[in-house]
Amino acid sequence: MSYFSRYIRLPERPEAIQYAAFTTELHTFESDEDFQTFLLNQAEKVIYYTTPGDQRFHWAGEAPFSHLIPSLPNHQEGITIRRLSTTLFWLIKRLVKELSNPIHFLVLGFTIFTISQWWDDGQFLGVQDLSSIIFFVIALRFLYNWIRQQSILLTHRGSALHNLKAYHQFHIWMGTTRITGIYIMPIILVALYVSQLIYGFEASVQDYGLVKSAVREQNEYFRLFTSTLLHGSILHIFFNASALMALSGLMLRFVSWAWVFGTYLLSALAGSLASLWLLPEGTSVGASGAILGIFGFVVVLGLRFRHIFPFSFTLNSLFDVAFIAMYGLLGSTIIDNAAHAGGFLMGALLALAVRESTLIQRIDVLSQPFRDSQGGTLQAEAQASQPAGNT
Repeated sequence: MSYFSRYIRLPERPEAIQYAAFTTELHTFESDEDFQTFLLNQAEKVIYYTTPGDQRFHWAGEAPFSHLIPSLPNHQEGITIRRLSTTLFWLIKRLVKELSNPIHFLVLGFTIFTISQWWDDGQFLGVQDLSSIIFFVIALRFLYNWIRQQSILLTHRGSALHNLKAYHQFHIWMGTTRITGIYIMPIILVALYVSQLIYGFEASVQDYGLVKSAVREQNEYFRLFTSTLLHGSILHIFFNASALMALSGLMLRFVSWAWVFGTYLLSALAGSLASLWLLPEGTSVGASGAILGIFGFVVVLGLRFRHIFPFSFTLNSLFDVAFIAMYGLLGSTIIDNAAHAGGFLMGALLALAVRESTLIQRIDVLSQPFRDSQGGTLQAEAQASQPAGNT
């Protein structure tokens, strides 16, 4: 049983329903054929479901679910050419459906174009185009998510299904908790970027950026912090502000604002010091060190308290670390990886100081309004939410 199951209950099953599946809303079906067609295309998005023979709703992570999905081979019956070809056809069909989404298609097309350009140039490390690197890593992240979702459905492993159930319960809890103030820090960063444009972009970087020679030779240590409030482009501020909003909102579900602000400030400073030490020449700007500190905090929190967080949360966090490392490696000539690493390590170290009682108390406090209003449980009808550099 997952830790967050204590806060979640499935809704009552109306007698009038024959077949139903909940994704971000409840879908009902009158026939088995319609239900099977829906599962064929949307299986990985289903959170709970019911059929005419059920007395209640079932989690998608309960064992019977994978056997409802049409065209999936039963792994206990052994492997045959026919089952392999059926499975391959099923995967291709689902991939084609994913690519019918215009955004997914455009990201894939841009990624293929980017790889072909890198191939022609003979350059896969030290790429100069930041946008190309970002889209490439996003595409890889999408591909990883898709492959993992399909593998859970194909293997039918009990552990994988249990993890899927825990994953759904965790994200339902995430969707029903309300965090205030997560826009404050991103808005401050955006406002400061606008002020850069008014002040003069080049002048702001020269006067307040992390000009390494000015720090060492003129003792302008204020730059260690002010540089983390500046950004190098609109793309830079967009991705940093978006990442900060997502990661601070995630962190705030487990610790207080004091932890978030403290982690942000100390990680920003650690990132600047690491950049000054490991990359002694040049100029750096950006809040990525601070943001990576918050990310490092969340990653270590998931690793330390694996009995509380679902396995998928920890696994996805570790893969995100790999994707960020790849992002930094590809753009090593334009990305301050020293600041990223310094901020990440500071956040990771701070997470070691969090006590389990602090974490549980925060989760209970956020859950209290829903327990009071729902007789001790949260409502699973809430829409499942998805959680979550260039310095």
